[in-house]
Amino acid sequence: MYQSENLTDWVLLGEFNPQVQDFGFMWECPDFFELDGSPCFLFSPQGIEPTGDFYQNIYQTGYFLGTKFNYETLRLEHNGFHELDLGFDFYAAQTTIAPDGRRILIAWMGLPEIKYPSDQDGWAHCLTIPRELSVLEGQLIQRPITELTALRGAHVKHQDSQYGRVHLGNLLGTSYEVKIKLRVEEKTKFGLCLFEDPITNKGLYLEVDLNKGKFKVERKDCGIPFATEYGTSRQMKYNKKEISLYIFVDTTSAEIFVNDGLAVFTTRVFPEKQQSGIGLFVEKGLMEYELEGWKLNKMDIKSTEK
Repeated sequence: MYQSENLTDWVLLGEFNPQVQDFGFMWECPDFFELDGSPCFLFSPQGIEPTGDFYQNIYQTGYFLGTKFNYETLRLEHNGFHELDLGFDFYAAQTTIAPDGRRILIAWMGLPEIKYPSDQDGWAHCLTIPRELSVLEGQLIQRPITELTALRGAHVKHQDSQYGRVHLGNLLGTSYEVKIKLRVEEKTKFGLCLFEDPITNKGLYLEVDLNKGKFKVERKDCGIPFATEYGTSRQMKYNKKEISLYIFVDTTSAEIFVNDGLAVFTTRVFPEKQQSGIGLFVEKGLMEYELEGWKLNKMDIKSTEK
């Protein structure tokens, strides 16, 4: 670890000690900071074997959230490694401080050593939307920064209940922000389909299966397949009869914030032309839903340099 008071002159303090053994063969993109009074070490380890629902990508990104850090010995006391994002395509996250003190994170929406359909066109991945970090009950919470509301365009709002499946169609185009709340009474499977083909029902599925106690993101039927050797689904434990999803979609990407940022699934997809709608489904019983969304206008980036 190094220390500087002016970001030009640096002093070597010593070797950081997070007290872990045999945790991969390389750690990329380290970022150490304090947040809400807790020391946090954010990094991307390579060489972690899959365990249950975790560590399914070729390489991971996560953090140690410390309970104590000794600035003399550089020893970090923490509660173990946590994945920062449970989706398919998230890596090399870095943070910065906003003028008002918020800790803002941006990550690479892609993974090294994976072939993507866009490679043939000379494009290698993209970046996530900026996310504000906070600490809640021993874990990092991610939420989209409020400044993104400046991109909002045409607005839609729906509230209803349904049995079976409903096709909402292409409500918001190919770049949009949408908030969806779903509630059921039965122990069943329910959720929504992004990039939906209304004829085949194929798309990117976000589903709660109460019989299995899981929330799953499944992309096997969403356009051009890639990286299938690492699986086509990502999931986590979940057993509630309601769920809140805050989603940003931009042509070939979906960033899915579950229950106010308690979990996030970042995913690339390359859908077919006809896969552009939103669908809702429930296998048994009645499902209530609330949906509010906005088309996203193009971002205008202006330099402040003279």
